[in-house]
Amino acid sequence: MPLLGGRPFWVYRAEDPPGEPKGAESLNGVFQQLDARYQEARSGPIGLCVPVSDPEVIRRRPEAVWPETNLLYAGTQENGTQLRIRYFYDATVGPGYPNSPTIAESEAQDYSLPPDFRIEPFRETAAVTPDDVLELWAREGAVPDPREAERRVHEVLMVALDPDDRVAGVSTVFLERHSQLGIDLWNLRAFVSRDQRLANLAVRLLWAGRDHLSERFVGGRDRRAGGIIMDIENEGLRRYFNRAFWVYSNFYFIGENPRGDHVVIHYFPGAEAPIPQ
Repeated sequence: MPLLGGRPFWVYRAEDPPGEPKGAESLNGVFQQLDARYQEARSGPIGLCVPVSDPEVIRRRPEAVWPETNLLYAGTQENGTQLRIRYFYDATVGPGYPNSPTIAESEAQDYSLPPDFRIEPFRETAAVTPDDVLELWAREGAVPDPREAERRVHEVLMVALDPDDRVAGVSTVFLERHSQLGIDLWNLRAFVSRDQRLANLAVRLLWAGRDHLSERFVGGRDRRAGGIIMDIENEGLRRYFNRAFWVYSNFYFIGENPRGDHVVIHYFPGAEAPIPQ
């Protein structure tokens, strides 16, 4: 599927659409059979793709995730057909390292913060100023251009603080219309200082930012975006986390950007796909 990073999928078509009860039961049965085949061979198509072209079905079922089939909205083709996907268990989207964690290993890992570390919303803490963030970026060479750093500091969402209230990591977000999906999403980035990169801070910054934005969306305080998108620029991260589903953070692979970076998505509860006019 070119829209989905060129990864191979089984394409599902049926008389009864999966958006209806009878169609959902049929799709789930087919998925179980194909998933069992994938688990045995560990090769070939990595999931099921369902093209949805009926405008009435799209209008009637705008949910970004259809809960009865776990079909995830992954993009709209040029002809207006929406693609919904469901990955086989532990499917991979590229080559990994010998120690790349399986879904089961990711679920079993301990992601606790070190003692006396904490993560807080940047706008709700008195312990950190914009100058503290700018100093971290300058010291670590994270944002070399001072003008870009001054602009980006206004996008800071969460901060990780060490026991002495020094900034150990930050996450930033900005609103972006995603062309593949046709909806507005939060684009999230995270940076952790070199001496703290084995302390689970990156994962916890991701979780904290995800939950903070999700709570605002569900509570109606900020409905501008129904989810978070991330571009995985680091090749080492792409190879280490080479699963289609990041179980520890609930993100799904939906393709690649023009640079070849993996693109992963997390939808908030109640998020919707675009509805044809």
